[in-house]
Amino acid sequence: MRSRLEPYDELIRALRRKRFPYRKIASILKERYQLETSKSAIHDFLRVRRKHSQVFPEAIAPPPPSETARVFSDTAEGSTIGSVHSPQPGNQAHVYARMEELKRRKRVPPPPPPKPRFHYEEGEPLRLIDPNKKD
Repeated sequence: MRSRLEPYDELIRALRRKRFPYRKIASILKERYQLETSKSAIHDFLRVRRKHSQVFPEAIAPPPPSETARVFSDTAEGSTIGSVHSPQPGNQAHVYARMEELKRRKRVPPPPPPKPRFHYEEGEPLRLIDPNKKD
């Protein structure tokens, strides 16, 4: 049996690539195409197709690097709520140099644990230890 969401497959996938939540996709389908559906139906639709269209990892080409990827909110399609910068290949040398510098640093030993301030024996009240008294 075919899904009624099948004709809108490309639209749904495009919206998910833009990080639209399932609830927003359902409202877009209702407003533009008068197709009433639920967020869980959209999720199930994509999950089933993802299982059946598995491609070997080596056959998938990585997307070209972009300088900035936009993140959209679910309230308005075009309102940007933040930007994520992808790492540039030239910046990795700086990262590796920083990692090597941190590895070469001398380790500072942790401070000694504080001396106890109270003495405890079962069945007796706590006693304050005199800090001036030598052991």
